[in-house]
Amino acid sequence: MVKEVADLAMDGTFYELPELGHVSVARHRADDVNRLLLDIIQTQEG
Repeated sequence: MVKEVADLAMDGTFYELPELGHVSVARHRADDVNRLLLDIIQTQEG
């Protein structure tokens, strides 16, 4: 459903980390999530 919302938003972008479910994002691979968020923030600032 998240991808559908991103597709409908005027400037929406869908980001996905393979093999990562909603619980894994918060508990198991925080470093991967933090790297992706940092990359997204830096890309948007440029």
